[in-house]
Formats: sequence, C-alpha cells, structure tokens
Amino acid sequence: MLINIPDADDFKISAENLLNSAWNSLIKLLENHQVFEQTGSEQDEIDTYWLYASPELTAAAAMVQHAVEFYLKSKILAISPYLLISIEPRSLNRPGFPRHSPGSLRNAFQTLPVTADC
Repeated sequence: MLINIPDADDFKISAENLLNSAWNSLIKLLENHQVFEQTGSEQDEIDTYWLYASPELTAAAAMVQHAVEFYLKSKILAISPYLLISIEPRSLNRPGFPRHSPGSLRNAFQTLPVTADC
C-alpha cells in the first residue's frame, strides 16, 4: 500500500519555489554586475566576477530544470499518480526523445549575450 503520495499541488508548489529561488539568484547576480558597471570597474574585473558567479548560475539553471520536471510531474499527477511509478524511465530513451549532454544547458547559456540593460 502506498502512503504519503504527493499530489499535483505539492509538485506545483515545489516547482514554483524552485523557479523563485533561481530567479532570486539571477537578480542578485545582475544587481552586483550593475554595481560593478556603475563604479566604473574595468572589463577584466567584470569578467572575473562572472567567472566566479558561474557556480551560482549553474545552480540556478539546475533549479529551473528541476522546476520543469516538477511541473511535468504535477500535470501527470493530475491525471493519475500511478502514471509516475508505472512508466519505466528506460522506455523514454528511444528515438523521438532526444538525449542531451550534461553540458548542453550550460552551452545554451553561453550563447546568450550579457548586457547591462537587463
């Protein structure tokens, strides 16, 4: 017998909390970047700042990824909680379900230009 099964609302609330945390991290980094630019810091110092901010950006991206997963689980649970435990994850790794390399999300962020007008 299964007990304490989270419902759709539990996953939705967790997803929203993860998105809010990721957004707060990003806002904090952008505010610090703005301070660097307003004080007339050299480009070298700003580049070093973003280098050291990389782990926090990676954590924020991971939180967004988990939030998306939780949103999907929320939608699945709205239909039936047994769908989450009845589908074998290996069955999803087939043609039509592309696999992404661990660095693909990071590479996606590296293609975005960083500007002070954010």
